[in-house]
Amino acid sequence: MTRPEYQLLYIATRQDFQEEHKAAVRDLARSNDVDWGLVYETAAQHGVAPLIFANLISKDRDDLNIPKDITHKFELNAYSQVIEKKKAAQRLKEALAFFSEQGIDVMLAKGIALEQLVYDQPWFTVTQDIDLILRRRLEDISPEELHDIQSTMHNSGIEYDFYSHHDLNINGALPVDFDRIWGDAHTTTLYEQQVYLMTPEDLLISVCINSCRKRFFRLKSLCDIAETVRKFPTLDWEQLAEKAASYDCTPIIYTALQVTDCTL
Repeated sequence: MTRPEYQLLYIATRQDFQEEHKAAVRDLARSNDVDWGLVYETAAQHGVAPLIFANLISKDRDDLNIPKDITHKFELNAYSQVIEKKKAAQRLKEALAFFSEQGIDVMLAKGIALEQLVYDQPWFTVTQDIDLILRRRLEDISPEELHDIQSTMHNSGIEYDFYSHHDLNINGALPVDFDRIWGDAHTTTLYEQQVYLMTPEDLLISVCINSCRKRFFRLKSLCDIAETVRKFPTLDWEQLAEKAASYDCTPIIYTALQVTDCTL
């Protein structure tokens, strides 16, 4: 039987945290001796502690009898993420300006794309890097350009790849069609620069593949999937299935969606 601490996390790991979810959490807290230390440690380990803070700790801490020391840990975690995301935003702004000067188109990927398209607040979940895909193939980059990019991006916390992304094709294991991804992508303006964003279908495929890299285990990855589905109710499932087959990742997508559905 699933521990109440984990059940509580499954219920609270969502942006659309409604009264029914609050009631379910209260029932769990009242009928079980919840180890709130375990709740915090698991949430922090899985990258969703700020979202749990927003849903529970900042509002219902007294009603749920959450110990003050655990409340303090959640607060510090959330506030530190707010600060880190502000620093990351400045680094991204500088990177986009640099690539614009170089005449290189940029697509947002993974966590930074989700922050723009899916999450209401960038600090809700924890991301390690800013992932960018550059619309230039490595063989088309001169040694001088490459050196300039490498020296500028060094220690910036920005992970970039040329035309494709190694996490999305699992280091070349999947035949992901980046020509098609670039062709289907749309543009928006961010920090006064044009950036490319994937279609909802490609975005969902990308987060499902990323979940596979985490063995379909990390709550943050499953939350990315669930929130992407919720954010795009008109998502074209037939196109998604066709693209998944074309990218040879249908079993990955199916498993990721099943695990997400069963968990969150």
